[in-house]
Parts: sequence; C-alpha cells; structure tokens
Amino acid sequence: MNYYDYVDGLRESKLRPVLERLLPVLLMSAWGEVPADVDIQFPPLWTPTAREVADIAKAKTETVINAFQAGLMDRSEAMQELKKLSDGTGLFESIAEESIAAAAGQTYQDVTALKDPLAGIEETSAFDALPPVMSLDGGKGSGNFGHAGRPGKVGGSAQGGGSSSGASEYRKPTGIVLNKNGEKTLDKAERKRYFDILIGEKTIDGVKINGLYNHMFDRAAQRSISPGEIRNCIKTANSVYPGNVTNRRVYQTPKMKVVVDFKEGEIVTIIRR
Repeated sequence: MNYYDYVDGLRESKLRPVLERLLPVLLMSAWGEVPADVDIQFPPLWTPTAREVADIAKAKTETVINAFQAGLMDRSEAMQELKKLSDGTGLFESIAEESIAAAAGQTYQDVTALKDPLAGIEETSAFDALPPVMSLDGGKGSGNFGHAGRPGKVGGSAQGGGSSSGASEYRKPTGIVLNKNGEKTLDKAERKRYFDILIGEKTIDGVKINGLYNHMFDRAAQRSISPGEIRNCIKTANSVYPGNVTNRRVYQTPKMKVVVDFKEGEIVTIIRR
C-alpha cells in the first residue's frame, strides 16, 4: 500500500500537470474545441476483493437508506443514488428509469404506511405481539370504559354510533398521550369519542363494527385522522378487497384505507393515502 501511495503521488505531481497541458492541444486539433466536462482519471492501482466490494456497497447503501428514512430525500432520489453506485459496486444497475419516475414524491412515511404489516396487507403475526396501551374494554357488548378487559381492543354495545355532533365527528384528535413505546396514541377521553361514533356503524358491505383495536387509536393520533373520516371510509368505500391476513378486509377511498376484521367486526388500523 505504501508503494501504491508513492506511485499515485508521482502520477498526481508529475504526470497530471503534463497531461493537463497536452490534452487541450490534442482536443483542439481533433475537435476544434475543449469540452467543459473533460477530466483526467487515473485507474486504481489495486483491485478490491469481493468482500471489500461488499463492505463498500453495504456502507454506501446504508448511507442512502438512512438519508431516505430521515426525510432528506424522497424514494425516487434514493433510487437514483443507489443506481449511481452500480459502477463501483455492480449493484442496482437494473433499477429502471420508469420505476424511479413512478416513485417521485414518495416519502419514507408513505412507503411504510402502504406496507404496514399491521394493516393486514401482508402476512404477519407482528400485530399479535403489540402490547396493550390502555385497558378500556369490559368485553364485547359492554361499552364499559371503567374496568379492564380484553387487551388491545375496545368492545361496545350493539347500539352506538352517531351519538355526537357532526363537528365532533370530524374534529381532529386532540387528546394525545404517549404509549409504552414512546409513540403517540389517544387518551381515554378521546378514545371514548371514537368509540361513541364508530361502534354500531356498518360498513358498505354490511359488517357491523363491534370493537376498535389499540393500533387504530395509535394511527389516529399519529396520522391525525378523525372518527368521522374513518366512518365515511367504511360506509362509502369505492374499493373493498381482502387483506393477506385471515379475516381482514380493506376498505379504500381516494384518501383513506381502513382495515377491518370482518369476522369479529373490529377496526384494526387506518391509513391515510
């Protein structure tokens, strides 16, 4: 390595100045002009091993991904940066320009929302591992917010829904606290407002809402989604299709997705498109 450094130093100090004087003369003779982007690049004196190339590719890829996750660039820009690495790493050359164009404007939050495994869009058991944030349920049909019950869900009476005014239904969540994971969720009073408005409503295909998952409350707080927006989505969805998780059904409007466990009649999660 010392020898290579010595040779590289000679190239820069001795050879480059000579070439920089000769090259413009040669270009003027051949083309009649000196292009502005002409540069001199010396080939590397050593070839990295496959392991070294992999380590370099990993480090550079992680840098791009970290910048994307931090919101410093959108998905299209991240894909372009990855494709630029193809010359040095041999990776990402197959990323199509059409895919890059289609990803324009998509943020990390947009991508993760569309692929949220808890939304029933992908096969996963991760939802079952979520800890309950608050125990508000006295079991299905109770509507009791005063004692503990089935963790992770809020049950309700057979009635309910529509008991609040229209202004309340579409008011963005204000009662926000942090759950055990340090993430935003709804406080007890705000949950009761969602409960009163949604329990007893029916989806566009007749599924009666009997309960609400804690994960739905988390997403309502994090994505500033009102109970009226949720109810509007399940009742006016222009697209209804099954999730990949058993008993899940996705109700979609141009602005929202709501995932419902149609067997139990419970709203699992909500996604702002």
